Amino acid sequence: MISTGEFLLPGDSICNIEEALPGEGTYETEGMIYATVTGTLFLDKRRRTVSIFPKVRKPLVPKRDDIIIGQADHVNKHMVSLAVKYINGQSVEPSYSAIMHISHCTRAYLDSMFDAIKAGDIVRGKITDAHTIPLQFTTTYNEFGVIYGLCSICGEKLHYLRRGTLKCDNCSNVEPRKVAEDYGRARL
Repeated sequence: MISTGEFLLPGDSICNIEEALPGEGTYETEGMIYATVTGTLFLDKRRRTVSIFPKVRKPLVPKRDDIIIGQADHVNKHMVSLAVKYINGQSVEPSYSAIMHISHCTRAYLDSMFDAIKAGDIVRGKITDAHTIPLQFTTTYNEFGVIYGLCSICGEKLHYLRRGTLKCDNCSNVEPRKVAEDYGRARL
């Protein structure tokens, strides 16, 4: 039998079924217990089970209503695509791709997506459909929208002026955005 604390890979033999019962991260076949995940072995002597504590983090799978944060990479008149960097506050690598149609941006009428989000903006949204690729998201609620933006003229950080409007202190440029209620204060 392999001892507690030993590092195992999927498929590694641990022990026979007479020595212990299979626990989390293990399986039994033909009287032998094998590892199903990469990690550290733990032998519970009281329950007589062997388990493996995973060393590799499971990939984060997005679900409907998850909160995403990402950078707008492509914007056109009717849609925006986002490179998702965070899901529910956890960083994801590689990033997911998400899109939003103009009708899911705000409750008010919007003539062009360029009036709400610009390429390079950091945006917080809510997943509406996780069964499609790319993911679908919305920013209709007050807590969703642009949380960090840069001036499209000089590239400096934009500051909140009033609802739906940001201003550059460097060049005095004023730009429309669909801003989140905590613009400039949001933590990534």
